[in-house]
Amino acid sequence: VVHLHNSDLKQVNILYPKLEEQQKIGSFFKQLDKTIALHQRKLDLLKEQKKGYLQKMFPKNCEKVPELRFAGFADDWEERKLSDLFIKGGSGGTPKSTNKAFYDGDIPFLGISDITKSNGFINNTEKHISSDGLNSSAAWIVSKGAISLAMYASVGKLAILNIDAATSQAFYNMIFDDYDLRDLVYQRLNKANELSEWNKLISTGTQSNLNADKVKNFQMYLPKNHDEIKLISTFFKQIDNTIALHQRKLDLLKEQKKGFLQKMFV
Repeated sequence: VVHLHNSDLKQVNILYPKLEEQQKIGSFFKQLDKTIALHQRKLDLLKEQKKGYLQKMFPKNCEKVPELRFAGFADDWEERKLSDLFIKGGSGGTPKSTNKAFYDGDIPFLGISDITKSNGFINNTEKHISSDGLNSSAAWIVSKGAISLAMYASVGKLAILNIDAATSQAFYNMIFDDYDLRDLVYQRLNKANELSEWNKLISTGTQSNLNADKVKNFQMYLPKNHDEIKLISTFFKQIDNTIALHQRKLDLLKEQKKGFLQKMFV
């Protein structure tokens, strides 16, 4: 276990300015920390609000209408199987990691770490594979706009691909021809992730995971009217855009603080 002793810390020499400059530097960073904390609270509040809307704007178990609804719609929602909603779906594959030539290409290759740190959209990936790597495995090019859902490790975590990418077998990928429907399904699957709905379907073994059949057979209630589908999708897209904006501001503030720490201390 890596650790420090008091005696080690006592030997550290620190350069510091006179009291007046100390106070100004301290006040500067205190104000910066307050700003960062304020943006973090705003971001957390937005995420909680979205979570609340997900629960109220989709029907609860055994119910056919949501608690909160746009005016002008009164029909019951209909139960649909996930596999009936997309035009193409499938898991991916992984080229042999021992063959370095398979990983020196320019084809983005989605991994669990990419989707774990994403904010719902994949713009790039840590790894890239070659055409030979793609052809040597069950991987395939999943087109931009598809939903990728993690079946291993971060089970239920999902994102929309903003790039064409191949994925490992840890993902189930879904391509839609109707983006309004895709966006609504994406939010419904977000709800499933938030409320741990996948837990009852998880297979236990060396690690918790789903399989493709369980994903394809997932049942959900959706509106019959496409206008209602579009309204709900647009509503959540606006929330997601606001969350993304606040996340970018927060990330920028943290980077600025990091820069100031490097430049304002010897």
